[in-house]
Amino acid sequence: GVTGKVGYHINDRLLPYVKVQTTIDGKSDQQFGGGVRYEVIHNLFAYLEQMFGPLGDSTYFGFERQHGNGARSYANLRSVDRGIGDKTLSTAIGNSFSLSEKSRMYTEREYSSYQGVDGFADILGYEGQTGDHWDYGSTFERRHLTGSTTRLLDQAAQDALARANTFNTVGGHIAYADGKKFRARSHVEVRVDQDAPNMAQIVTRNSVQYQLNEDVSLLSYFNYGDTRQTDPGNNPATFVELSNGIAYRPVSNDKLNLLARYTYLRDLGSDAQYNTGYYDNFQFDQSAHIVATDISYDLNRFFGLVEKLAFKRSIVNTASNTGVAANSFLSANRINFHVTRKWDFAVEYRILWQSATLDSLKHGALVEIDREFYEYVRLGVGYNFTDFSDDLRDTNSFHSQGPFVRMTGKF
Repeated sequence: GVTGKVGYHINDRLLPYVKVQTTIDGKSDQQFGGGVRYEVIHNLFAYLEQMFGPLGDSTYFGFERQHGNGARSYANLRSVDRGIGDKTLSTAIGNSFSLSEKSRMYTEREYSSYQGVDGFADILGYEGQTGDHWDYGSTFERRHLTGSTTRLLDQAAQDALARANTFNTVGGHIAYADGKKFRARSHVEVRVDQDAPNMAQIVTRNSVQYQLNEDVSLLSYFNYGDTRQTDPGNNPATFVELSNGIAYRPVSNDKLNLLARYTYLRDLGSDAQYNTGYYDNFQFDQSAHIVATDISYDLNRFFGLVEKLAFKRSIVNTASNTGVAANSFLSANRINFHVTRKWDFAVEYRILWQSATLDSLKHGALVEIDREFYEYVRLGVGYNFTDFSDDLRDTNSFHSQGPFVRMTGKF
């Protein structure tokens, strides 16, 4: 995900701010809102924040103490209302302290409550740097659920891979950076559930960025997750995402920008998750190849054109070994009006065509206002008159109509 926050110091103690966060991939979850930070006494800050979003609203209140040796301590309370069911209430108490100029340790204790089930978590982590190029870290997390209904979770987990009562997670990362020329990062997590079903999971996220020359940049990432049950059976669930992108921005002609990306997705669900009334024991897995391009050109000081084209080839395999192919084609035509050097107003028209669907052709408009906050970051708000997303990596639920907040970054 990506988060952006902009504030203004009214005086030395009071800082109101607005905040926006969004997911880069996965389920769409944009949130926007704001809050205020107040320095109660020297280096002791109080926070009050309210966020709004399609998946629920949240209220946050907390304190943070900054210590002179680079350490910090904090305590907070958060309430989340998703519009259905009970509200989720969570608290966290934690601190971090420096071991040296290039390393630190941190700990956190969490408590949450939802529908009569209490959750507890203890987190211990370490982060460090070696030389000018390497950084690394590790974490250990132990979570436990307890309450009058948690004994039922074992059977629910047996049926539908619901979370068990106790599980441990160990993770670590290593990264290398050579200025802006080359950057690489790898993160791995392993989780073991101690209650039924006996289950182990591994998740890894990896990325590489390389500046080929002053005009061309390359970016690749590989995400992988695998779940294995040992009792009952050994039914794997696997997720794979591989993406390779290239950006061309000629220094001699800064009006032109060209992006291209290829993505491979594979989502193989565990057999157990389909043994519910929702799927009616109908098992399937999906894979997809996606190719997308973005071309933008500034006609003059006031107007710019953007053209986005994307194609997705999906294969859905069912329990009867019947493969169903589906094609999706997306075209988005956009006109940017540069009101000032930092402010833009945009109008966009989208067309989505899909095979093997009842409503195969969808189209509509979108409007947006955005502002440049940093050289490579823009923040915008707008309204989508269509009901589909312009990112074919997502499985379109056709619930995208309405207002939105978007943060755009460049590499």
